[in-house]
Amino acid sequence: MTPEPITIGPEHRAHLRRAIDAALPRECCGVLLGADDSGVVVVRRVLPTLNATTLTGSFVIPGDEIRRVRRLAGQSGEAIIAMFHSHPGGPLDLSNDDRKALVYSEWPWVIVTEADMPGDVEFRHYGRSAG
Repeated sequence: MTPEPITIGPEHRAHLRRAIDAALPRECCGVLLGADDSGVVVVRRVLPTLNATTLTGSFVIPGDEIRRVRRLAGQSGEAIIAMFHSHPGGPLDLSNDDRKALVYSEWPWVIVTEADMPGDVEFRHYGRSAG
């Protein structure tokens, strides 16, 4: 199943870029909050989370971080629309480990990487069946 189209506006793209830059050389990770607007998923908030692994090229979001973002989403009335993580300097394709883990994810994933334009990102949205 292909995920619905996703829109990430300039403000949120800049927030993702700051998260990437702050985490370098490791991957950043987090959650995107938003809503479905006539079949297009619109990001309204970027919530970076702790990456609990020290391994380069990997990410782990601890359970207490997921509980925190669930609580924030509930308080704001927004839905968790996707999890995100970065591939610093790398491709937007799912790695083999990503593909295996995505099958078990509750949400679609967005992979982000640095764009050539300062402060911007490139991204690709993956549905759970992409695993």
